[in-house]
Amino acid sequence: MVIMLAAVLYGAYDLFIASSSKPTNGVTLENVAGIDDLIEDASGVLEDSGSYPVYACIVASAESNWERDPF
Repeated sequence: MVIMLAAVLYGAYDLFIASSSKPTNGVTLENVAGIDDLIEDASGVLEDSGSYPVYACIVASAESNWERDPF
């Protein structure tokens, strides 16, 4: 019990107290804008590629009744 209590107290300290004093990694608005551009580009590629027949097969097999439930 003492080890568990020590782990919980250290986790709370690290999460609330130590994390506020850690230096940032220099995240700037330019980096955030670059990430947003990357997400927009990836979304555009996914929309342009359309749905593949493989995905339709996966969805259809997932929705069908399974003879043996794996769970």
